[in-house]
Amino acid sequence: MKDKRLEKIKKHYNIQIDNQHFKILSHKVDQDHSIFTIKTKIMGQHFPHGNNCQVLIPDDTIHSLTIGFKTMYKDEKIETWEYTISG
Repeated sequence: MKDKRLEKIKKHYNIQIDNQHFKILSHKVDQDHSIFTIKTKIMGQHFPHGNNCQVLIPDDTIHSLTIGFKTMYKDEKIETWEYTISG
């Protein structure tokens, strides 16, 4: 029998927000609307709710962003966090 929890964690990767590490499933940067969105299946992570948060993304095109909390919503499987890009 497979451990679904471990399989779920393997699909995630790390990002760093205000010097704290978080596991996310995906991220999206919408420069046109100044929105930064992250999705995770690991429920209960306490993502920052403040303004002027620094994000470091392990990505070749985007290295860091300054964001401010906008909203969070979830269904039974995925939490989605949205931030406004401020810098």
